[in-house]
Amino acid sequence: MCLDLSKLVFAGVILVNIMSLDVNKFFIFVLGTIAVTLLACISFILFIKGKE
Repeated sequence: MCLDLSKLVFAGVILVNIMSLDVNKFFIFVLGTIAVTLLACISFILFIKGKE
């Protein structure tokens, strides 16, 4: 579940950078990178806990 959310956030960051919107792209990139990393880590932690 968290890995799916991670993929969606990643796709959103890519789409925002492709589209010419009036947003701070550096801020979106940093925030998106942090969110993707956190969600992926949570997903793998839950996966490992589920195997126990």
